Amino acid sequence: MVNGYLYTGPLPLGSVVAHNCGAAGLFSDKVHPEVILEAHEVEGLYTLTVTIGDSVQIFEGPVSSMGRRQIGQALLRYLREYQGLPAEAPWGTMVGVRPTKLLHKYIDTYGSVHAATRHIRDEFSVSMEKLATLGAIGEYQRPFLSDTDDKKVSLYCGIPFCDTRCVYCSFPYGLYQDYVGKSQFLRALNRDIEDMKSIVDSYGLTVDTLYMGGGTPTVLEDEDFHQVLKQLSLLVSEGHEFTVEAGRPDSVNPIKLRSMLELGVNRISINPQTMQDD
Repeated sequence: MVNGYLYTGPLPLGSVVAHNCGAAGLFSDKVHPEVILEAHEVEGLYTLTVTIGDSVQIFEGPVSSMGRRQIGQALLRYLREYQGLPAEAPWGTMVGVRPTKLLHKYIDTYGSVHAATRHIRDEFSVSMEKLATLGAIGEYQRPFLSDTDDKKVSLYCGIPFCDTRCVYCSFPYGLYQDYVGKSQFLRALNRDIEDMKSIVDSYGLTVDTLYMGGGTPTVLEDEDFHQVLKQLSLLVSEGHEFTVEAGRPDSVNPIKLRSMLELGVNRISINPQTMQDD
């Protein structure tokens, strides 16, 4: 089995590589990587060279979202085969954190949940069990997506910092304690929020939901966290969803919880760090 990988090359392809390496059980390792992935983009074509010891494999595809997906699927199949894992995984070659997003895209394209799941089965080799789950969730979500009021918007505020790296993470991040530009970042974020407030007011928009995510939003110092929430609270009307991601319990404390209650946060997102009870 191999564990760590290092990727160099175009960023758009790198995101796809990270998701598929994660799906094969690998994590980013810049110090002692066992899998080296080097990509180049030349005249509309990606070339990805994968080196594991003496084994070298090359994948190619057009510079497009479909080309990146094809390379990612081929990479995942290769890594699973190399590690002796079953050829067919429950989710096939579908990776990422929002499978229903793709489902709804295909429902819009093909007109029904049944046709959309059939296409997903053909393209990604997803198991019938997972297709049934995906389809059931999609059917439940459809009524909530039928509102076509173009004056309603959902906003995301990203804090791209953490204090440690989770081994399962494939997202861009920086260690907050090592970042020397904290004050500049917070000033820029404040200006960004003010600009968004101006846009919302100018176009008569309603912020239906606001999600403060990351990284780890609660990694901010208590007072900085409070001030960012105070600015964000100006965007959300009473009665609408205001969520803060609080998935890292080591960075949540009573002071931050009081700030959230005081400034109108009505939902927190707590993601499990492990599925093992102990």
